[in-house]
Amino acid sequence: DSGLDVKDICYIRNTFWKTKDGNMLPSEHIMLPSYDEVLADKMNYVKSFQIQYKNTDAFISSVAAGSKAMLSVCGWVLTFSAISSALECIAGTGNLSIFIKSISEVTTGCHSVSQQGFSLPVLSAVTGFGGLAVIFQIAPYIRKCDYDLKAFICIRLLNGALSAFFCSGLCKILPQAADVSQILNIGNIQ
Repeated sequence: DSGLDVKDICYIRNTFWKTKDGNMLPSEHIMLPSYDEVLADKMNYVKSFQIQYKNTDAFISSVAAGSKAMLSVCGWVLTFSAISSALECIAGTGNLSIFIKSISEVTTGCHSVSQQGFSLPVLSAVTGFGGLAVIFQIAPYIRKCDYDLKAFICIRLLNGALSAFFCSGLCKILPQAADVSQILNIGNIQ
């Protein structure tokens, strides 16, 4: 028992209350249509219900926001995978095609780099950059934070270069995996 009257508990996010004192409203408040507005137009009732529905169930709104984000991620991955596949038809399957795949979408790029036997530092550079698909996935949030997208891309390029540099150094210092046994076919041993 905190001693607060129930009518005074109006500062918790996603709660509803009615007031005639506009000074009690927080700066991020959402105002529902008044009773008179709802009576005058049925669409105001629909709007009121929709606002309440969107703002009262944290679980539903979280799942909806998560689903929207996942669709965006999948959309960009598919888009850049399709673009890199289309460009592969033009550029062939050589190093130019691998480069295009590497800068387009990180998973496709890493797969191409590893399939062609490039060194671990090259794979590290591709992973460190992350691909254009990742940049496009993050771009709306970069803009929302008022950060410079060009600066972000430059930092991602630098991250890829530093990843390759440090990986190259570590490959020289630390032992790498090697075959430790070989199965010999000696013939028919009895």
